[in-house]
Amino acid sequence: MLRDRIAAVNASADAEAEALLQPFRPVAGFTPMPRHDHLRRLARRWRALPAFGRLRLVAKFDFGKLQIVELRVAPAGIVAAGWSEEEPAFAVMLRTVAIAPPEFVETTRLLAAVGLHGLARRFERGADRTDDAVLRDLLPLACGCPAAIRAGGDFAIPVPGTGAWIGAIAADGATALARTFVDG
Repeated sequence: MLRDRIAAVNASADAEAEALLQPFRPVAGFTPMPRHDHLRRLARRWRALPAFGRLRLVAKFDFGKLQIVELRVAPAGIVAAGWSEEEPAFAVMLRTVAIAPPEFVETTRLLAAVGLHGLARRFERGADRTDDAVLRDLLPLACGCPAAIRAGGDFAIPVPGTGAWIGAIAADGATALARTFVDG
């Protein structure tokens, strides 16, 4: 099952990413000053993390600065007012890391969540019903999130040649919740 595969790979990728970043994180009384070759190696090793569930990655070292921007699918659950239980879901997470010694900035942000119902509709209605195709179709959702969040309310984010994710912006005002998928 796709969700189980994502859960297993995500756990492994998270653990590996944490191990990679640990030596570069500042701690009380100490700010690492990594050499350029260490930052280049970090970018290379980040690119080697498990690719399954990764929607997009930029990992580069230029002009004395390391930049990592990764969109990854993770297992999640969503709950809405009036629901008796949590619905299994996928979360589309944006993780950024910027290291320009002595600066170290790391953020992780939930962009979107797609419940089991929406994923089932994508499998049912999409032209290509493979796991890889369904995951690829989460990228337009992630890319459309900023505009949908700015607009607020309900959204329809098209997936070229396939259909559209339909949903609403969560009460937090910062997360897109895709409820279903319609063919186009």
